[in-house]
Amino acid sequence: RINKADRMLSVVVRTAAIAAILSHGVAAFAPSSALLGVQSQLNAPEASSRRGTKLMMSVDRDVTRRMAVGAVLAAGLGLPALRVNAMTEEEELKKLQEEAARLQGLFDSQKKANEGVPGLKDAIKSSAKAGAPVDDAIVSTSKPKPSPSSPEETVKTLMGALKSNDKNDSGLKTVLDFTNPENPILQNTQFFFNQMKNSKYNVLLGNFDKFEIINSDKFTNDGKQVAIVTMKVFAPFKSMMINSVPSEYLLQTSDKNLSAVKINWQLSKDAKSGNWLSDTMYFAPPPEPQE
Repeated sequence: RINKADRMLSVVVRTAAIAAILSHGVAAFAPSSALLGVQSQLNAPEASSRRGTKLMMSVDRDVTRRMAVGAVLAAGLGLPALRVNAMTEEEELKKLQEEAARLQGLFDSQKKANEGVPGLKDAIKSSAKAGAPVDDAIVSTSKPKPSPSSPEETVKTLMGALKSNDKNDSGLKTVLDFTNPENPILQNTQFFFNQMKNSKYNVLLGNFDKFEIINSDKFTNDGKQVAIVTMKVFAPFKSMMINSVPSEYLLQTSDKNLSAVKINWQLSKDAKSGNWLSDTMYFAPPPEPQE
């Protein structure tokens, strides 16, 4: 007959099973065939042979102990028991594919929603149309082009291009774009680049602090409108020296940290387009020595 210890063990197994079901749901705990075998063997009739009964009870005790410990630990620690309906590899792959498709759908919908969002350039245009002030520090992404605005505005555009000249010589190329097509410099652009970089004009390639237009003369020459715009270019004395600006060209300024030079920029108005184009640019003659 089953002794007292076996009856107590049977109670523990049943109690643990009920606790697991209540804690994790019916699907979370599946009694195995071994556990069912334990119960059937515990209730087996005494008609079995003594040897067979002892052998089966010995095996069943081991199985019962393992199942009891597993069930008690699962219920006590809050760990879910092994599910009967575990996913196969094909089902897991299908689930991953569905999740990937869902994420791709979200990405596509977000991309489509952003297509109508205005960019910085559109925002600047909208602000200008609405009369809102636009910060002058915002640099236009479009390349400067000649315009019939005024010779002074053209010089401002060209000086801005030279100040931001880069390793690709974008500033110098802008000057060439604004150059009169009759200017022979367009036939030898490399000479122009070398002349600007290897002489006192190099101070204009991002090596000055600021400039200001101090005069503008307009006249007619052979039926063509011409303008000479005079400006002062300010840079530290050290920068002037490094860029080979002769000391006799230097002017004193109210700022003790800056020196200045005068530069004349000559432009002419193109009869066909009406744009102001560059003819030449040169350092103004040194000031007369004071007696």
